[in-house]
Order: sequence, then structure tokens, then C-alpha cells
Amino acid sequence: MVQQRMKSPAVVLAAVVVCAAAACGDESDNGGATTSAGASTSGSGGAAGGVSSTGGATTSSSTGGGGAAGAGGSASSAVYHEVGGLVAVEAEHFDTNDDLGTPRAWHLSSTTVDPAVTPDPDEIHADSASGSAYMEGLPDTRVTDSDPIQEGVSIYNNVGTGPTLSYRVYFDDPGTYYVWVRAYSTGTEDNGIHAGIDATWPATGERVQFCSGKNQWTWSSAQRDSGSPPSSCGVPNTITLDVPTAGEHVIAFSMREDGFEFDKWIMTTDAGYVPSGEGPPEVEYTGN
Repeated sequence: MVQQRMKSPAVVLAAVVVCAAAACGDESDNGGATTSAGASTSGSGGAAGGVSSTGGATTSSSTGGGGAAGAGGSASSAVYHEVGGLVAVEAEHFDTNDDLGTPRAWHLSSTTVDPAVTPDPDEIHADSASGSAYMEGLPDTRVTDSDPIQEGVSIYNNVGTGPTLSYRVYFDDPGTYYVWVRAYSTGTEDNGIHAGIDATWPATGERVQFCSGKNQWTWSSAQRDSGSPPSSCGVPNTITLDVPTAGEHVIAFSMREDGFEFDKWIMTTDAGYVPSGEGPPEVEYTGN
């Protein structure tokens, strides 16, 4: 069953690039990478196991103790664990959620929480999301390629400048990891995100791209404009992050385009790995 999003007249102000197989929209004219305004959330407190234990999207601007902020959702106290070259984390189980002072933010949508931010032409897709919840970049004003491009508003080509979600991960094994993101795209423009590590944004983590699997949750590890010759759809396994040492690191995702629906992410050292369905479960680090 698809939930209908209840629109509210009150607007709460607060990039993986998904595009149709035949076209990727006008964001290519902006040179590459893509990315909400509301309060930022940081700190610890919310339980991180299973479905997000959030309090929903409120207008609070608390930055500690795991309170639900205007950007939506509650911060998690969990540190996730890479085991055997694989780590998976639900998007809603973030450690921090920071809009960076932009007019967009990451908001929680779930089977029990409607962010009620307008405009947002999409229905809620939580019924089919992993953990029955996901994060969405709102408001969503650029839906089709005929809508105006507003750099720093509806699109963030400069990596790391858009609203950012961060996650704490303990890695047993350093090395190069392939990054996969699970997202839902209903149009040609709600389809962009960037990946980074430890407050850096390497070129290999910019512009994850989706060119198939529209109107359903889909995995991608393709970087826009990768391949030879370069393709706007990119080729798989071209989004990577280098983990320099064993121990705890911060993995971050920065919005590229508003309206992007972000469900889950995976990092793996296996170049042949292809996730399916909801992907593997999260594993929390216990210090052992």
C-alpha cells in the first residue's frame, strides 16, 4: 500500500544521482556533483536498532542529546561495525544531521511520520523502505528538467555544501571500499547525493548516479560521467572511499538534489558485490 502524503500549509524550511535511463536532466549543465533549511541535529541519544526510534520532524533546533530537530529524525548513539569488508547502515540512523544553513534539510519519512514539508509532490514510500523509514531532502522544488536550476538551493554541485548526514563506523579493515546507496526516484531531477569520509569529500565519492529502477527502491554505485567514453549514467563500482586506518571513522552523505529519497547505504571491499532487496542488516560495534 502506498501512503498518501498529507500536505500541510505550514512550510518547514529547513547527492547518488538518480536519472531516467534515457535522460539525466539539466543538472549536467552545472558541472557535476549535486544536494535543506531547518535546524541541525547532532549528539547521541536515540536508539539505533531496527526501525528508526525517532520522534518525528519538529521545529526544535536542539543540537545535543538526540532530540528530534527541524531537519527531522533523532541522532543515534550507535557506532556501526564493518565486518569482513562489509558495513550497512539505515539512512535514518545518522549521528548528525546538519543543513549547513541552506534552504533545504534532510527530513524523516516513515510509516508513522510525515514531514509535512511543502512543496513535495511525491507520496511517502516508507512501506517498501528498509526499516520502514528513510530520509528525504526537502522542500522539493526541482522535479523536472523544465524547473529552474537554483545552485545552492535545489541543487548542490559543490560537494559537501548541501545538507549533510553523518554516521560513525568502526572499521576492522582499512582499504578501498565501494559505496552503494539505496534510493527512490520518481523523476529526472530528484536523484543526487555525494559521499565523504572524515570531513573530506574525495572526487571518487561525488555524484552517485541512478539510470534505471525508477519508481522503486534501487541500489547504485555508479558515478555520473564515469566510463570510457564518459557516460552520464556512469558505470557500477565507480563510487569509492578510502579508509586509511582501522578504527572509528565518520562516513557522510551530502545532498546533491532536493527531493532525493535516501534509504540505506553500504560500503564493501568486494568489487563483485551487488546488493539486492533491502541489503544486509546493520551491525553495531560493541567494542569486542
